[in-house]
Amino acid sequence: MHLELHGVTKRFGSLVANDNVSLVVEPGQIHCLLGENGAGKSTLMNVLFGLLHPDDGDIIVNGEKVRFADSGEAVRRGIGMVHQHFMLVPVFSVAENVVLGFEPTHNLGFLDHNKAREDIRRVSSEFGLEIDPDATVEDLPIGLQQRVEILKALNHDAELLILDEPTAVLTPQEIDALFVIMKSLTASGKSILFITHKLKEVKAVADTITVLRGGRVVGTASPKDSESELASLMVTLGATLLLYSAMTAIFGTEIRRFPPAVLDSSSFELAGIRLSLSQILIVGSVILLVLLFIFLLRATRIGLAMRALAENGGAAQLMGVDTDAVMRLVSFLSGMAGGAAGILMGLNYNAIQPYMGEAMMLKGFAVIIFGGLGDIRGALVAGLLIGIFEALTAGYISSVLKEAVAFLLLVLTLWIRPLGMFGQAAVKRA
Repeated sequence: MHLELHGVTKRFGSLVANDNVSLVVEPGQIHCLLGENGAGKSTLMNVLFGLLHPDDGDIIVNGEKVRFADSGEAVRRGIGMVHQHFMLVPVFSVAENVVLGFEPTHNLGFLDHNKAREDIRRVSSEFGLEIDPDATVEDLPIGLQQRVEILKALNHDAELLILDEPTAVLTPQEIDALFVIMKSLTASGKSILFITHKLKEVKAVADTITVLRGGRVVGTASPKDSESELASLMVTLGATLLLYSAMTAIFGTEIRRFPPAVLDSSSFELAGIRLSLSQILIVGSVILLVLLFIFLLRATRIGLAMRALAENGGAAQLMGVDTDAVMRLVSFLSGMAGGAAGILMGLNYNAIQPYMGEAMMLKGFAVIIFGGLGDIRGALVAGLLIGIFEALTAGYISSVLKEAVAFLLLVLTLWIRPLGMFGQAAVKRA
């Protein structure tokens, strides 16, 4: 079923529950309506199902404008709804609940119980919803009661199924089973409107996401947006290599002495260890930079936005974070951090040479991939591990071999676990 809502508005006195809401549901699609409690999700679905009448706007089903007088008309047009609180008669059997209102009868008007059972077994088998037609509903676990609700809709030839907070009362195992059923339904061409406030579930099954806040649509997104992160990172690396090649062609590749001799010659003794002024400057600068970045990330609004974007870019965008502005700031700060790292490298090696940047870029890329795309903690752990490895092997293996190890780590990570070894990025996505 192809469904369109255009400018749907529903008021209750001075309260505007739905304000000019528009969305499109394609055939064979799980379209998620995401929003916190009170966002207007259930009201909008009750309007669509004919339980409430819109004050403004249009509902278009398969290209035809419709207006349902009641839920019966919606059912006859191929729309079914599974409410958060099940609409079942507990003392009835599964078959009696499923056919209620659309009962099959014999020629004389008597109920045809055998046909009801056959229809339920046929639909159950077709969509993997196995259940005993003669079982009493009140004796069934919650997951199977929800299955009865879904069977009711399918038995009435529903092409669009509205699921209102369907996981609220289910166990984790029942939620997994429901998601399997949902994917089976869409594989057969059915459309699903999935209402929820749980982002994790949305990303597991949704094809398209519409976000409601305060009765209004505030954004749309795809749960697969995060899958483009690796591609974007690869493009960025390629562009960086091109710029690097251009800069070395312009400025040359010769080694230049750094820092000035005064820093190299001055030294101090601390706890029996002699430290040069440049070494003290390196350690102090690193500590200061780390503290500044921690403060930025933990104590400022922009830091919160940066962490949200790193951990779950889709959630940040859907909740109104200006991701473009944050990314511009991140690029600026990354450039500053890269410049500072270059200066500190020069202090450490007493020289500056362009190929140092190439090695550091490779190691930085390995840290990002190994740590987990979009995961700050994972990158910190990966950077620490690589740093410890380099410190322990200093004087034992050449710098070329160290770079080879970083490259090998990068290749193995991309091969074994492309989304990283640590943090959220390594969590299996359904």
